[in-house]
Amino acid sequence: KKYQFNTLFYEVSPRADAAYRSDYLPSSRFVTSDEGAVILTDPLNVLLETADMENINVVASLSLLYAGEIDDTFSPESPVVLHPEWFVTIDNSFYFDPRCAEVREFWTEVLAELVETHRVDGIVLSGLDSFKEMDFVEATQELIDQCIDTIHRVDANLSCGISLHHTAKSNLYL
Repeated sequence: KKYQFNTLFYEVSPRADAAYRSDYLPSSRFVTSDEGAVILTDPLNVLLETADMENINVVASLSLLYAGEIDDTFSPESPVVLHPEWFVTIDNSFYFDPRCAEVREFWTEVLAELVETHRVDGIVLSGLDSFKEMDFVEATQELIDQCIDTIHRVDANLSCGISLHHTAKSNLYL
């Protein structure tokens, strides 16, 4: 109220996990302190209910490539554990490999579930500029296209977009 905000951006999947109840991703260590622990109350639903009372829009943000550090402890339900072939390692970090068709399909399923089960006002796909190599860039563009198509298939009116950090590469996705 003090700042008269009208939109809140909430990171629902910071690193191959979920800050909400999901059938595809383990609970986030940032919500439960232990990745994969049971979430008794869905924090995204609580946020959505509270924001609705205050007339604040909630946009869900998902980091689609970054999955965590090599030294992190991952739950047995983590995609990093279940599907190590989906990842590449760069500078001691795990990243989903967008060249892998299963990765693209996985994220479309995660997004469909999120949009179907939570009344978010928009979706932001973030962390998409992790790679410089052209084959990764082209595959990331395909991932973006498939994700946005999925969002609009589930809810044709839902706002969606991408968040880029490295402006030198940003024009590759437009």
